[in-house]
Amino acid sequence: LGVAVFPPVPAIRRAREAGEAGRERARLGALLSSLDDLAFEFDADGRYLDVWTARPELLLMPREQLLQRNLHDVLGQARGDQVLGVLRAVLADGEPRETEVRIRLEDGRERQMLGRCARIAPSVAGAAATVSCLVHDVTAQRQIEQALRDSEARLRTILETLPVAAVHHHVPSGTVALNLAAERLLHYARAEVQRVEAWFARLYGEQADAVLALYLSDRDRGLDQVRTLDVHCGDGLTRRVQFAGCTSGEHEVWVMTDVTAHERLQQRLQATQAAVDAAEDALYVMGEDGRFVDVNPAACRRLGWSRDELLSMGVTDIDPLVGLERLRAMREEVAHKGHVRVESEHCTRDGERFPVEIVATGMPYGDGQYNCAIVRDISARRAAETQLRLYAE
Repeated sequence: LGVAVFPPVPAIRRAREAGEAGRERARLGALLSSLDDLAFEFDADGRYLDVWTARPELLLMPREQLLQRNLHDVLGQARGDQVLGVLRAVLADGEPRETEVRIRLEDGRERQMLGRCARIAPSVAGAAATVSCLVHDVTAQRQIEQALRDSEARLRTILETLPVAAVHHHVPSGTVALNLAAERLLHYARAEVQRVEAWFARLYGEQADAVLALYLSDRDRGLDQVRTLDVHCGDGLTRRVQFAGCTSGEHEVWVMTDVTAHERLQQRLQATQAAVDAAEDALYVMGEDGRFVDVNPAACRRLGWSRDELLSMGVTDIDPLVGLERLRAMREEVAHKGHVRVESEHCTRDGERFPVEIVATGMPYGDGQYNCAIVRDISARRAAETQLRLYAE
């Protein structure tokens, strides 16, 4: 009788599982070999169990030489210890980890490599777990990041040395950095407004929400608007500050100008101009050559010329008694005494001549000087004087 002998069922199951694992490993290896990344499998001692890559030029030695070598043989003691520590930590708790090392290839190029390590459960009962490490060349990325850091450092240096007040806003992190001129303008230390939330709360108080909405609207348009805002400064004063911004990617730079004094001066000038425009006496501003550079409405009404017409004329066009010599003498007297009072005659557009009293003063302007003349029509006074003489006679 022939007796058929079959292997035990567990042995059959193990063989089937081993075959399936082998086929799955082959499929996975084919997939990994098509990637630009490097893929390694290590045991707990850091030995290379397998290597897959479509870019063998990134390997420190050929694949066949790597197999069964350990990390210290390939990376050296320090970097080998670094990576081995990560592998053992992954095996201990099963949590994926990353590690990054710098390597020098056979052609002398240095590359920055980032490895992502994960635990591989044994495919066969009783086998030890291993670690997969998918390694990506991050050299270009790290160079870009370094260039960005260098650029930011240069920007900070430039801002710090600017004579004007400037603030740098890094949008993703919400950080704000003042330069020294900005600290002097706002009277805040950098630490007091280093977050954008603190910036809006301290500088704008109850108007913070309204200013924030205005800023977000301007940012959507590329910060193309120059804004002048009331700013509550650290010394307790409220200043009018003009903001001009520019943006580049994640970064914004704002240049600030204190226009408080300028706006107050403008208000005083507007009040003065309003008073001059409302005056009944004619007012003329002229250069050293006697040409008019400004006139008020009273001068236009009395002489019958428009403002534009008078600005194309000079003193000798309206005063028949003033020649160049007399004009020069009056200018010298103004320079010596500060003012001069004379009587003369003016002539209207229609040819009417009437007596005037002129009070002229000097107005320094840049490297030169303007003369300002207030002219009063004294026709009525002359008529009254004539009547008095007649009565006296």
